[in-house]
Amino acid sequence: MLSPSLFSRKLIKWSLENPRNYPWIGEQNPYKIWISEIILQQTRSEQGKSYYLNFIKKFPDIKTLANASEDEVLQAWEGLGYYTRARNLHIAAKTINSTNNGQFPKNYETIKSLKGIGDYTAAAISSFAYNLPYPVIDGNVIRVFSRILGIFTTIETASGKKFFTEIANKYLHKSKAAIYNQAIMNFGAIQCKPQNPLCETCIFLKTCFAYNNQQIQNLPAKKKKIQIRKRFFHYFIIRNKKGEFALQKRIKKDIWKHLYEPPMLETNKNISLNSIEKNKDFINLFESNNIVKFQLVAKNKQKLSHQELFIKIYIPLIDKQVFKIKPGFSFVKPKNLVNFALPMSIGSFLEKFNQNNIC
Repeated sequence: MLSPSLFSRKLIKWSLENPRNYPWIGEQNPYKIWISEIILQQTRSEQGKSYYLNFIKKFPDIKTLANASEDEVLQAWEGLGYYTRARNLHIAAKTINSTNNGQFPKNYETIKSLKGIGDYTAAAISSFAYNLPYPVIDGNVIRVFSRILGIFTTIETASGKKFFTEIANKYLHKSKAAIYNQAIMNFGAIQCKPQNPLCETCIFLKTCFAYNNQQIQNLPAKKKKIQIRKRFFHYFIIRNKKGEFALQKRIKKDIWKHLYEPPMLETNKNISLNSIEKNKDFINLFESNNIVKFQLVAKNKQKLSHQELFIKIYIPLIDKQVFKIKPGFSFVKPKNLVNFALPMSIGSFLEKFNQNNIC
């Protein structure tokens, strides 16, 4: 088994010889590091790159982000999903702006106390921006240690988290925390990959437990399978005589909180349009027993970490029919839709709706 010092030196050497080209790599501005880390929590690097650049362009510093409206922040986040991340960013920016005059804190515990920042993100910001000796522990890091050291413990339990934290601290290059943390994450991403790792060219081939014991596919240890909740969303695209769209803000503690959406009915199973139009909730939504007939024009399926959404979109057979819709909806001009943060599937549909005038 390699000593921690030899492990870190070899890893850093490998990283310098195998650089990755992303705008956040090598960044020392704590604000930009923070934005990149939050984006990458649930987003692949390639997809996150354009969002990162656009977000930084729109909100170049903490004060700009803090002074923006929540709608502006959510609109910039549109398409990334997991919108709680954006709301937490906004809240944390306001906190920094009011308590530290817009200057990002330099203390690990203070950083960790901010809304939406946990151990990993605090370690990433602390090490990359200030070279503080805190190890990052993400999926890439867990995979590298599990395979090389032969660790069959999962990180899902409190004892597992403590164990991996001890290992990560032991192998961390304390005086080169920034470059080491980036190196081990890069190594897990492009060398010790989840599937088809590049074992034959690995610098740890001779001492890797998984490779030498035919355990590559078994490490890291598999976590318990997540129970997926299936949800069925039925959206109704309503326009008034002026061609304005009916939208309502989601305010309940749920997915897409504070995003806007057209009138919607959720069911616990997939039901027909005929059944929907007889549904009491549907009748209450439009406050009418003689509602005009709809037609199904689009279907979409979206997978989240714990949920699977089955989305159907309907339009009236007669466009711009006068509807008596329950209170809480606003009518928005088509040209102003870009100012509203919408679920990606709905936003994409409305954009095509306007372009093609499919009604």
